[in-house]
Amino acid sequence: MKTISGKYGVIPFFYKGQILSSIPITEDLKPWELEIGLTKYSNEFIVLQMRNGKKLNEIILQSKFNCEMFYEKRFLDKKKTTEDEHASFLFSILTLIKLNVIDNDRDHDGYIICRKKHRKKLRIISR
Repeated sequence: MKTISGKYGVIPFFYKGQILSSIPITEDLKPWELEIGLTKYSNEFIVLQMRNGKKLNEIILQSKFNCEMFYEKRFLDKKKTTEDEHASFLFSILTLIKLNVIDNDRDHDGYIICRKKHRKKLRIISR
């Protein structure tokens, strides 16, 4: 899968050991600021689902189902996915991380914040 890199890096999302989606980092934010942003999105998604009458168990089951369907379509069937399917997958995996169903520190599920290293320009002084 081709990852889309932004000016400041990329955040790839893994499921079952495969990179299934990625979002570009377009602002010069510190890693902890990115973590807070991702947590905020998952919190809002969970609250919205609960306001619509869903229980936590139903939210977990739906999020697992979304991740499985996206994995099958993207990795196993090698089909193109829409922007809405990517958004659904991202919200689902962030929800599973927030509800401690997926451990982001494990090596095959979750996301990694990959910042680009900007090289310092070396000043060469000639004698």
